[in-house]
Amino acid sequence: MPPSLGLDGPTVVSTPLGRRAQGWSEKRGQSSIAPVRRRLVWLIAGIAIVAVAVSRLFLRRPSAIEPLAPPPPPPAPPPEPAEDRAAELRRRIDESREVLDERDEFEAAETPLDEADPQARRREVHERARQMVERMRRDEPEA
Repeated sequence: MPPSLGLDGPTVVSTPLGRRAQGWSEKRGQSSIAPVRRRLVWLIAGIAIVAVAVSRLFLRRPSAIEPLAPPPPPPAPPPEPAEDRAAELRRRIDESREVLDERDEFEAAETPLDEADPQARRREVHERARQMVERMRRDEPEA
């Protein structure tokens, strides 16, 4: 009798390499997927454990170096007597007077703005520049 060409279509008698479809082995009820999945789960769990151990090793802070309590603050210096403070203030006042005197001497050496003549300064700078150009032209060897 010829094979039926019904709704199910032709029936495949064998698959390549003698295995059945969908990961089933030749024996009914045995799958190769479950052992592979089990091994994959163990592999991923092992990698996770190693990653946690390595991260704890590198991120751990050394507890031996860190003190348990902060060190006590240094003792406060003894209060100075009033006579020492007065002498210190007198010394500071004398220093500031010296600085003021130096400042006055420095400012006296400067030309005040209202007495300065910018046109004269400009003429002087231009004249020096012309002299330098003339000297450079005289010293320049002819090619």
